[in-house]
Amino acid sequence: MIRPCLALIVCVLSLSEVFGGLPSSWPHERSDIDPDPDITWGVLPNGLRYAIRPNAEPQGRISLRFLVHVGSLHERENEQGLAHFLEHMAFRSAENHEGGSIVEKLQRLGIGFGPDNTAFTNYDYTIYHLELPNTDPDTLKTALNVFRIYADGLTFDQEEIDIERGVVLSEMATRDTPGARAGIATGAFIYPQSRTINRQPIGTEYHLRKMRAKQFEEFYDAWYRPERMLLTVVGAIETEAAANLVEVVFGSLQGRGATRDEPALRNDELPVSAQPLIGVHRDAASVGLGLTLTHVSSPPPGPNTLAGMASDINTSLAFNILQRRISKQSRERGSSHGTPHIQYGSHLKGWRLSSISLPTKIMAWRLVVRAADQELRRALLHGFTETELRTAKKYFSTYYQQEVRAASTMSSEQIATTLANTIAYDQVYPSARITNEIIQPILDRANLESCHEALKAAWGDEQPRLFISAHNSFNIGIDEIAEAYRLSRRIEVLPPVDHGIPSFGYTDFGPQGKLVEENHVADLDLTLSRFANGVRYNFKQTDFEANNILINLRVGSGRLSQSQDTPGLDYLANYGLLSGGLGKHDKNELSDIMNGHVISLSFSVESDAFVFSANCAPRELPLTLQTLTAILTDNAYRTEAMRTARSGFGSLYEQLNSNPGGPIFSLAPRVMTRGDTRFGVPNYSILYSRTLAELKEWVEPAFRHGPIEVSIVGDVDFQTATEALSSTLGALPTRNERDNDEADLVAIPRANQKTSVSSIDAKLGQVGVAYYWPVHEVEDVHQERRLGLLGGVVEDRLRKRVREEFGAAYSVTTRFNRIDGFPHQNFFTTYTDVEPARANEISDLIRNEINAMRREGITKDEFERTKQPFLAHRKVHLRTNRYWGYTVLRDAQQRDDRLASARNRSSDSESIKHAEIQTLLERYFDLSNVFKFRTVPQKYPPNQ
Repeated sequence: MIRPCLALIVCVLSLSEVFGGLPSSWPHERSDIDPDPDITWGVLPNGLRYAIRPNAEPQGRISLRFLVHVGSLHERENEQGLAHFLEHMAFRSAENHEGGSIVEKLQRLGIGFGPDNTAFTNYDYTIYHLELPNTDPDTLKTALNVFRIYADGLTFDQEEIDIERGVVLSEMATRDTPGARAGIATGAFIYPQSRTINRQPIGTEYHLRKMRAKQFEEFYDAWYRPERMLLTVVGAIETEAAANLVEVVFGSLQGRGATRDEPALRNDELPVSAQPLIGVHRDAASVGLGLTLTHVSSPPPGPNTLAGMASDINTSLAFNILQRRISKQSRERGSSHGTPHIQYGSHLKGWRLSSISLPTKIMAWRLVVRAADQELRRALLHGFTETELRTAKKYFSTYYQQEVRAASTMSSEQIATTLANTIAYDQVYPSARITNEIIQPILDRANLESCHEALKAAWGDEQPRLFISAHNSFNIGIDEIAEAYRLSRRIEVLPPVDHGIPSFGYTDFGPQGKLVEENHVADLDLTLSRFANGVRYNFKQTDFEANNILINLRVGSGRLSQSQDTPGLDYLANYGLLSGGLGKHDKNELSDIMNGHVISLSFSVESDAFVFSANCAPRELPLTLQTLTAILTDNAYRTEAMRTARSGFGSLYEQLNSNPGGPIFSLAPRVMTRGDTRFGVPNYSILYSRTLAELKEWVEPAFRHGPIEVSIVGDVDFQTATEALSSTLGALPTRNERDNDEADLVAIPRANQKTSVSSIDAKLGQVGVAYYWPVHEVEDVHQERRLGLLGGVVEDRLRKRVREEFGAAYSVTTRFNRIDGFPHQNFFTTYTDVEPARANEISDLIRNEINAMRREGITKDEFERTKQPFLAHRKVHLRTNRYWGYTVLRDAQQRDDRLASARNRSSDSESIKHAEIQTLLERYFDLSNVFKFRTVPQKYPPNQ
């Protein structure tokens, strides 16, 4: 797997870069910033470095990262893509292991391929991940020995290379999206002298098809050396024992061949020009237009320091203000652009980037040129207001304080990855406490002048570069763009106006509600309650996530209540409902009010309810519930909501049109329901015809009167949560009762032997092949668990055959999908992307394997290799707020089986038998009752 191409990441603290080879010491040894005191740092005599950190969550698990300082930057001209290709080969080319057997060995230990056992190749490094399901010393030793095999035990058989080549090419096609192509084009414009631009991690098809075993051996021997390696071990470990084991496993490691010189990062400095430098990228698969203003400079080499952090915080404050200012403009009526993406930080090794990116419609390109230019110049010329700076300071201060409060339960996976990446860029890894102690005084000292000067320094003295990425119907030339840019720069910009921040207008919803039922379930330590107004309230206090609360609010009946006369109305709700603000506050005012509060809020239309999901710090619970209650009672449907939604529609269609299976994902749910328009994705014109009036007519009755069930899970006590609910949702007028007998009006699907065929753009290079297997009834959660495991068993067999043995696809998936509220619409899906020439072959292979599994049976080993990771993940879920809030308590007062399923989850899952899975396979994976879908390449495909 590779990292997204040229992903633009906003960095609060910029990364200084490594020059002149690898560092000979830990970064904190060359910095005035103290590292995390809980980490033990070690270096073996051969140069391999390791960092070990005990951590509490998830309990009983260990996260390992093995990083090698080699990536696409280290490839020679004829090796483009080799670092990533080699990473793939690590899973199948080890000494004394036949193809794929390392994967299978780890599966038997409960380490699943993909989620627990994966790898990524970047420009600068390759990193291998293992998530261990237990703390057994033998499991840790096995995992470290796998990394040792990656370090010096790989062999490169040409036949294996030729098979895996197809997988890599399939991944290349999968990654070749409009966004990725735009990223490469933008990078080539911004960094014309950078070696990175000519060394994309995925490589080139020309070079990938020509690679031979000798090239792998030479590259591997030159770069996979102990002095280039870093190991991070995080989790439920005893430090000394782990360090001793690292030394035992890696102490004898030595380089296998001659070293190579570190590559130069660039040829020379960027030219400075008094004239605007302008570039354009056009792509038929893109939607709309994106404009980017950029400036690049060189950061100082070496690790982060206190002085550097002070400078970066001032600059980050300035960029945060600029982001908020332009974001507000994007939400105003008549705005020419969508939500901006503003970046400051080291995006590529050796470069520091400042950029403003604005999405818009093609016809509005002149307006967006003006908006970007004039808002940047307004900030550079006039700086910021006191309110803007106070708001930004509050945001950063709250962020770092929250990091400290949440640090005790940060996941080992997150720590292990962040630690490895930080050291890879020669940066100090401080604890959250140390970081906060450094940052808060810097924030206190920051003022309007220091932030203004930091912004000017970040953008330099020359004019920014301007780059446009657009659909190929954008036929404007560079000269015309330059003239529009010059005209904009002649317009005088006025200083910003300080409007202040309003107070939140929704704190009184009437007399407090009273609980009329309260049932504590002792064995699960949770409480099911009901307010006098009918609001059902489910609660569980946990210590899984420090200083965090999860809220799940379900109201009404969601898609069950949607009319078939309004296809796509659910998409309008998903993309636009929260964007219109409230009656007393538009979206900009809400943004100002919520700044500095640790609250996240989302909305989605689910099959049987409208669902609000929120996470907040305990002190924010009253405000979060006030906001949710305000949405139910006074949601606004301003026109800016439609603009936000349509921007989302554009991204949706761009994603579907750039995916070989896009038409399948759009069409199949509707085919499975015999044409029910509530399912699938409607075509472009239908979706864009939906209105806010239709949305309001649909959701408001549910918001005003519909049944409510709210779950609160997390770091809060029952009394505090109840008091906050009593004055908000509990104070609402009486709610309607849910109709438990609400009819499922969808016809039971009946498959036929025909394949549904849709056209896609031939330039995608792959086609989609899919099978949908109906499951008309799910008897209970006991069966649902077995269906979930069955999907994993089938997926693993197909992965081994399609990917490992045939090298035909990057991935093949099989999933069980349950649709709540529509009991006859559950189904399995099997899907893969393949080259058009191999579509029939792989389609036949999938059918043949399914038949073989039905006829000859699932092997005992296949069953166990899938079951062990399945059980390991389910154990982790038990200590997550998400499991209790979104699975157990979500509708526990409507679903009698929710609590029972929590009680027997572990024992019932562990009791799943091989014979049960075989029986279900024979029952549901019936090739005489399957919906088949295929996409085919077409030079000019019709709009789907």
